[in-house]
Parts: sequence; C-alpha cells; structure tokens
Amino acid sequence: MPPYRIVQTFKPVTALPEDVVVNVSHYSDGAVPEPAAAVAKLFSAMNDPKDISPNAIRIYLNAGVITGQVDYAVYDVADPEPRVPIYEETRQLGSMGGGTVPVETAIVGALEAVPISGVPQARRRGRMFFGPIASVALSMTSGRCRVTQPAQTAIAAGLRSLITGGLPTWGVYSRVNGTMATAVQGWVDDAPDTQRRRGRGALKRTTYSPTGVVIPP
Repeated sequence: MPPYRIVQTFKPVTALPEDVVVNVSHYSDGAVPEPAAAVAKLFSAMNDPKDISPNAIRIYLNAGVITGQVDYAVYDVADPEPRVPIYEETRQLGSMGGGTVPVETAIVGALEAVPISGVPQARRRGRMFFGPIASVALSMTSGRCRVTQPAQTAIAAGLRSLITGGLPTWGVYSRVNGTMATAVQGWVDDAPDTQRRRGRGALKRTTYSPTGVVIPP
C-alpha cells in the first residue's frame, strides 16, 4: 500500500491563519486504509500518557499559544497533486502547560528506519517538531537551556507508541526515492530547536536616534 501523509494543524489562540502550527508525518496501513484509526493513534500519542511516562506530550505544549483544537487531514501520497484529503477529523487535547516561551521553540523527536546498503541513512531518518512548548518542558542546567528529562521521556514514549502496536505504523517518507521506510527506533535530544517559520512578526518597534528614544503608543 502507498504511504499516507497525516497533517496536524493546531489552532492558535489568536485565531489568525498565519499563527497556526502544523506538523506532518507519514504512516503505512493495511490492505484496506483506515485513516480514522491512524488519527486516533496519533492523537493518543499526544494526548495520553504512554509507556513509562506519567505525563502525556500535551502537558509540555503551551495553552497560551494554542487552544488544544487539532485538525487532522490524511492524504494518499500516491494521489496526483494537488491532493484532496481522504479523511478529515477534529479533536481536542486535554489540559496543557503554559508560561512565556518563544513560540518558535520546539522539541525534536527523531524517527529512524533500519539502514540498508546503497541508500543514504539521512533519507531513512525523519523528525517531528513538538511545540509551541510550555515552560515546564525546559530547565536551566549549567548555564544552558535544556529540555527536561520528563519532557524527553513523554515524547519518546509517545513516538514509540506510533511504531508499535501493529498497523498503522509510522515511518520516514523520502521525496527523493518516493518511498517510505518503517521507523524502528528514534530519539529525543535535550537541546531545544528553533522553527523560525513558527515565529511571530513584531507588533511594536522602539526606535532611537541622536535626538532620543521613541516609544510606540
């Protein structure tokens, strides 16, 4: 079966289209596609505690930036572009965190397939960016801002649930090869990432010149 692309769109508190946060991942299914099951599995990975983690991934997302509403759209990668979703659904995350963290700050979760000869491993690795994140996801350690171990564990456990438990199962889609490799492992580093496309434009500008500083109203 062809791989499927699942797009998560997180509704922003501002309700502005330019402020939505989008995550894209890929999965494979059985002979009969069940996109509703894929949405349920991905939502559960975000919303429910998994494995050894007492907290769900949603605890480390920022309720000051996103409302918790998640719109899902599933696409068949084999369809010609522009593609029409084969399935759509909206769900609501449970309680999330808060705090003042730049909206472009994210936590990276990596997925990796088994290496094979003749194919660069970079084409068999993929990433998911979790954010906007809450302040509880970060700590200052020896002068460096780091992702906390509980946040790393929650994301790792959530991603593990996507590659276990039978179909649908997540993987890495290579646009170059036009194929998807099933993920068998992955990792979550303690270094936060910056997704500049998720940043917000300036609302005010304070200017200065030899004559003084001009503070905007």
